Amino acid sequence: MWNLSAERIFGWNKQEVLGHHLPFVPDNKQEVFLTLCKRVLSGESFIGVEVRQQKWDGSPIDISFSASTSA
Repeated sequence: MWNLSAERIFGWNKQEVLGHHLPFVPDNKQEVFLTLCKRVLSGESFIGVEVRQQKWDGSPIDISFSASTSA
């Protein structure tokens, strides 16, 4: 999913993100990000993991990442 807040923060619209290579994850962080995603899909939850992503213009942005498969 990609919402308006993510669009405003990162600069990509949902058509540019969904179903594509994750442009907000720097190339040198793709493997780490995909590992976190796999861990979440296997049932693990994360709260407040600090990660460095990138905006549409290539500038870095530090975010706090939380994810869970439970509602």
